[in-house]
Amino acid sequence: MKHTTISFIYLIILNFSLTTAQILNQSLSNNLIGIDLLKQKKSQQTLENTNLDVDVTKYIVGNGDEFLISVIGLPSTSYILKIDANYDTYIPDMGVLKIGRVNLLEAQKVISTEVKNRLYSKYSVYVVPHKLKRVNLQISGAVKNPGTYTLDGNLRILDAVKSANNDTLPVLSESNLREVTVISGSDTLSLDLFQFLYKNDISQNPYIDPNTQIFIPFTTNKAFLSGAIKCPLGTTIPIKKNESAQSVLSLFPFENYADTNKILIKKASDNSSFSLSYAQSSSVIVEDNDMIVVLQKEEYPFMKYIKVTGEVKRPGDYPIIKSKTTVKEIIERCDGLTELADISRACIIRKSLDLSRLQNPTGSENIRPEVYSGLKKSVLLKDFSVIYLTNTSIPAETFVDEDLLYIPKKDNYVYMSGNVRNTGALPYSEGKELSYYIKLAGGLTKRADKSNISVVTTLSDGVSLIKETKTVLPGDIIVVPDRQQLKFWSTVLVPSISVVLALAGFLFNVYTQQD
Repeated sequence: MKHTTISFIYLIILNFSLTTAQILNQSLSNNLIGIDLLKQKKSQQTLENTNLDVDVTKYIVGNGDEFLISVIGLPSTSYILKIDANYDTYIPDMGVLKIGRVNLLEAQKVISTEVKNRLYSKYSVYVVPHKLKRVNLQISGAVKNPGTYTLDGNLRILDAVKSANNDTLPVLSESNLREVTVISGSDTLSLDLFQFLYKNDISQNPYIDPNTQIFIPFTTNKAFLSGAIKCPLGTTIPIKKNESAQSVLSLFPFENYADTNKILIKKASDNSSFSLSYAQSSSVIVEDNDMIVVLQKEEYPFMKYIKVTGEVKRPGDYPIIKSKTTVKEIIERCDGLTELADISRACIIRKSLDLSRLQNPTGSENIRPEVYSGLKKSVLLKDFSVIYLTNTSIPAETFVDEDLLYIPKKDNYVYMSGNVRNTGALPYSEGKELSYYIKLAGGLTKRADKSNISVVTTLSDGVSLIKETKTVLPGDIIVVPDRQQLKFWSTVLVPSISVVLALAGFLFNVYTQQD
């Protein structure tokens, strides 16, 4: 019986030792950092339900943290201890234990040592975390929902920022995650969360402390990064005061095909461009709206450019890497869309010698002059094709040299011109056919050519397209030309008759004078 009892106690000790070691090993192996952490859901559970998703060497114990103590050999073998606001804890029959502001691993050692010292006999003491504290903190600045939050203590600063932004990363063009201010007691930190996201620098994303204040500034100065470099969270990069181009580039890994000796920098202040190496980029100070492009080895020096027009904040010419730079990247470099932009009607206009020649509708010369002017220019599209975006939320179409990206303005009207009873703007109604708008305009006049009615879409400033289909979209112009017989009568027959009559009158006068 004695041997059975000893064996049973030994098994308990062995099992508890293995469990403790397993938990501690999990706590050290589950340190998810960098961009991978963004894929993890925020935990609202106790520690035992999260498999110790905490770094025991970095997590600082505080008010509310709980530990489970097991003493093998005493009648009452287990205690749950709770740390108070003074970083102390209390054990019945033993009194107060001074823990101090230490990490989780050190706290376990302190508790184990103190308990052993206060016992009269040598007992085996095991200490493991039982439950993590909840933390109150304030979050303000460039987030969707600033305010006071109560979060689990195993969350980090970036987790807290996401909590105040509908559990998503803030838009980098609006929120400066490179200069986040954290105030905890008398300590003030300035954190660059990009160092954590892209370089796994955990020191830039510490665990949250009780009564911490977090301030995320708005992005006031930014650069646009593109080319053979990996920027999975976006190419709009907040920049610091007097920061070098090399400092910005060092945040991100280069692609294998990058030519680090050929980096193109386009200055927004004077629209100048120059090329240099990565080493030389340390001498260039990046300013607001500057552009940095890492060229491909096979592309240099044949850098491609496209033109962006319409409802973007910075229209103009932008460098691209052929068949790699996407519409999404270009829109980011343009500093985003304006409030009037209609991305659903955006398109790329591309040279295409295979496109069949487009002709103006017959009889269209007699419509309103400003509309006819646009139709004349539509003939210029005979060598171009139009590519509409397939996914307007994340436009992934790529560019080739001399493409034109056009972002139209939101428009709630359809415009009638030509031979209808009431020309001008008509309210747009989704899904309505051509006949609906003709009826809304009072119908056709007797001069109208029913067989040659055209729908014209404006693709960019001064460039229009005569659509092959009769689908009507916001901003379209419906053109109703003259019938050919009327055109012949007004442009050929009537003038000819007038000339003949004038000539006859002249001859009659001559003969009359001779008589």
